[in-house]
Amino acid sequence: QQQYILQQEAKDIRKMMAGKNLSVEDLATKKMTTRRDMFCLSSPTEKACAKIEQFWDATLLRAPNRVQRLLQLDEAGSFLQTPSREFVLDRKTQHLDITPSAQDVVRNCDKIISRS
Repeated sequence: QQQYILQQEAKDIRKMMAGKNLSVEDLATKKMTTRRDMFCLSSPTEKACAKIEQFWDATLLRAPNRVQRLLQLDEAGSFLQTPSREFVLDRKTQHLDITPSAQDVVRNCDKIISRS
């Protein structure tokens, strides 16, 4: 679901690197404006979302290996493929199968159901 924002981030990173001849390491001191430019969060109820978007734009370039991985994914064409609705909404595959705490909850629920 975030392929469009990730694709735009990759484009913005490439622009920043090409425009000022910056390296990946130099980007850690910069701040992105991708989300601020893409979204219009103007209502009072969206102020929390706007703060989160500002945080992401300010910190993502400093995350270890984020820029390199994002550029690799973009070059590989990963953002050109839209995942199916079934894949995106499949909670079992996306969460339950990979999270031990969620597996424990399901196991405990099964025990309760079988004992009652």
